[in-house]
Amino acid sequence: MSATRAWSLPNRCNQVKGRVWSYLIARTLLDWVEWCRDTGSRLIDDSIDVAAVKRNFIRPEVLEAWPDEVVLGAEWPTELLMSPPISLAVRLENHSVPLTEIDLSAQSELSSSGDVRITLASDVASVQYDIILNKDGMRAQAVDEEATFTTSRNVHLGSDFLTRHCPIVLLGGDGIVSPPGILYRPNRDIPALAREEITPIEWNGIPLNRESRGEDRNPATVQGRSLDELQNDDWDFLIDDDGKGEIADLVALRVQDGTLQIVLVHCKFAHGGTVGARLIDLYELCGQAQKSSVWRRHPENMIRKLLARERHRISKGRATGFEVGNSSDLLRFLGEVPALHIDMTLILAQPGLSQIPFS
Repeated sequence: MSATRAWSLPNRCNQVKGRVWSYLIARTLLDWVEWCRDTGSRLIDDSIDVAAVKRNFIRPEVLEAWPDEVVLGAEWPTELLMSPPISLAVRLENHSVPLTEIDLSAQSELSSSGDVRITLASDVASVQYDIILNKDGMRAQAVDEEATFTTSRNVHLGSDFLTRHCPIVLLGGDGIVSPPGILYRPNRDIPALAREEITPIEWNGIPLNRESRGEDRNPATVQGRSLDELQNDDWDFLIDDDGKGEIADLVALRVQDGTLQIVLVHCKFAHGGTVGARLIDLYELCGQAQKSSVWRRHPENMIRKLLARERHRISKGRATGFEVGNSSDLLRFLGEVPALHIDMTLILAQPGLSQIPFS
């Protein structure tokens, strides 16, 4: 099916004329028909205030400098996130790893020169770059050491590669800055998180400053306790994907009534190992959640990345990430995904946040 869909407005909707576009892939003919029916019913619904809808349109804003706002994270541009070249690798301090094993993060505050500082990290090394934004657009500049990006045919300095494939920067308030420096932000007030959206669980016996289960699969960690919660349900696949470049710390998949249910759990230790209401405990988690939401639109690519990361784990002699299921079954399951509806849930596991004092 076409990667874009259009629906001509019916003649009786004479107050607005044009086309409705959706940059989505119709996985099946039924998927496209259901989209048409849903969109069509909205177009002929006289109770919808068109003026109110238009007020909430996202109006791109051209930036010539970074706004003084909290940076939640950074993510690879779509062409690298969804379908990176198979041979693409990143070399950091004489260690070469696939792009899928590289963690891309950003400091929450701008650098002293007013730039967004990002970090590329593998399990053994890391480098930093400043993303400079001015009237000429966005470009990357190494803070100290350079990484190199290699394919089977070419070698590129990190600053050149990251300028050509500049990361997308995620800001607080649902802001996204994409090359060459365009800010996209919904024109609406974001409601505060409702207290009932936070689910308290028992953390007795868990050191709150211990995040990852690690290679020894330590259950007395934030991730281990989160895994216990997931294991209370039945899953077709349950994967520990913890590590640099992860989809999430824990990934759970199951099919129910024609719907692929995806649960992504992001875990973070409590700073100081104590309970409180600290924003620092949430910045990185919120950035991870915002980055991983893209997989709802691209579940097949998410599964391919999970499989690639599992192959890399096994090739390095590490334990499998599968707690339920295996890579062979997941590969076979991949062919069924286009016919399924997608339902995704993002869970943030942060024992440092108390439900009582947070505002």
